[in-house]
Amino acid sequence: MLARGLPNYPGPFRVAVQDVETDPVAVEGESGSPGELAPGLLFRIYYPTDDLPEPGHPEPVQASWLPEGRQNIYAKAMATFLKLPSVLGSLVIYPTLCSVKMPGILDQPLLHKLARETKAPDTQFGSKPESQAESEATANTTLNATLNSNATAKTETEATSQSVSAALARFPVCIFAHGLGGTRTMYSHYCGILASHGIVTFAIEFGDQSALVSYRTKTPASVVEARLLTPDSFSTPVAPPPSSSSSSSSSSLPPITALIPYFEYWKAKPPAGVDGDQFLLGKRKVQMSRKHEEIERLVQWIQDLHQGTKSAGTSEPASAPSLAPSATSSSSSSWMHWLSNGSSKKESPKRPGDSLDEIRKRFRQRLDLDNFILAGHSFGAATVIKHLQGKSSQKFRCAIIHDPWMLAVDNLPVDSTVPLLSIQSETFHWRSNITALQAIFEKANASSLFAVILQTAHQNLSDLPLMFPSLLRKVKMAGSADELQVMKDYEGLTITWLSQVLGAVRDVDLPVSTNYNGLEDPSHVQSGVLVGQKAIDCIYKYIEEQEQEQKSSNKSN
Repeated sequence: MLARGLPNYPGPFRVAVQDVETDPVAVEGESGSPGELAPGLLFRIYYPTDDLPEPGHPEPVQASWLPEGRQNIYAKAMATFLKLPSVLGSLVIYPTLCSVKMPGILDQPLLHKLARETKAPDTQFGSKPESQAESEATANTTLNATLNSNATAKTETEATSQSVSAALARFPVCIFAHGLGGTRTMYSHYCGILASHGIVTFAIEFGDQSALVSYRTKTPASVVEARLLTPDSFSTPVAPPPSSSSSSSSSSLPPITALIPYFEYWKAKPPAGVDGDQFLLGKRKVQMSRKHEEIERLVQWIQDLHQGTKSAGTSEPASAPSLAPSATSSSSSSWMHWLSNGSSKKESPKRPGDSLDEIRKRFRQRLDLDNFILAGHSFGAATVIKHLQGKSSQKFRCAIIHDPWMLAVDNLPVDSTVPLLSIQSETFHWRSNITALQAIFEKANASSLFAVILQTAHQNLSDLPLMFPSLLRKVKMAGSADELQVMKDYEGLTITWLSQVLGAVRDVDLPVSTNYNGLEDPSHVQSGVLVGQKAIDCIYKYIEEQEQEQKSSNKSN
């Protein structure tokens, strides 16, 4: 079985990606006690870049869909998540996915685009006013020449650096939160869509055991072990053995100090006398709280990145002797031996931007924090709602929630000043879930929009249907709609809506599709998309059909 290649991103800008990991930090414990250590953050930045590399910069290298140098970790974890024998991770999933590349390229400069004082009109998809395009091209050519000539000047002053930053465009920012079993690359096409339209997108890989798997090179295993949801609900050993600490010496990657396994809830055993559903719900709420805390830490990190300051919990170098892993069992040793054999120099080319100092220089004064977007899918979308129910150091311009899983969301008011875009797949919801979501929309900002893309399933937002369309339809993880058209609908709804709700003064033009402009007018909506009350009615119709099928099945039994 071969994976189909991922399509190119549709926006006007080329996309680059960069992974970042931060140090563990002290957070308030679940019991309210201060000083509990939490794992560092791990995320991938998707951002617009120039078509050609700067002089002296390495030739562009496409990013692997499975994170570079760590492919075997994710291949085996995917087998575990799908409840398949782990051997299939190495024999089937790894060879199938290890060669898949995303259109995003590793570690390139942020797009050299001039700032402007006033907002130009939003344009149609795939078009730009000729005079504007010509003037931007001329201006950017001049600017690039200036920047390239300055690149060799080692004595550039701080004042000059600030002047150049002020002359460059600032880009809207988005944090994207994955759902259960997600990773920082699982939604790479959607994140790439945003970046290709000029939105710098931070795809976080949560350390709360909701990711397919995750790892840290700066966090000791003891920190992860202290926060495991239950001691018997995972297959992956947390701590690599001492012998593996040099397993990546053959490459440029730092050694792994801790693995964060997926919470295998089907293995979790509630205490005697405790209802299983309530026990699991309690664990989900713990995860929700940790996601909320990680997003707030990432928000603060992004704010510091824009200011060019070193964030708390971020240090150099990438690993330190104090984070050396502890000894583990022989089963852990065999697992890590298998894991490390999958790494090679070819999988993990050393890039100049690996340095956090380089990343700070790249994004300093280049982020439009007045147009800050919070987005997520499923459990990640529920986390977005949770975040809008609490306090944050950042005021969000708007939020995007795809198929939110409402079970773990508290019945609290959501910030009504933040417009919401909620895009549903047709077959995800059940009655209590859609009722809870509908209650939020009844009190939502007037610019909010509720939409459904027809003939879709819950995983259509992820990359999986793009790579395995037939397989995903067969197991009902993707709908019958053409997966490429579905992604065009996600793009059209998202970008057109953002063009209407983001601040009027911004340096990036977002295209408007006539198929999605005036979304409440049925004549302007594509046949595969419903909005407003029609979308809600569509969801309830599907639910009623499923309930009727269940009743008929119960009678026959």
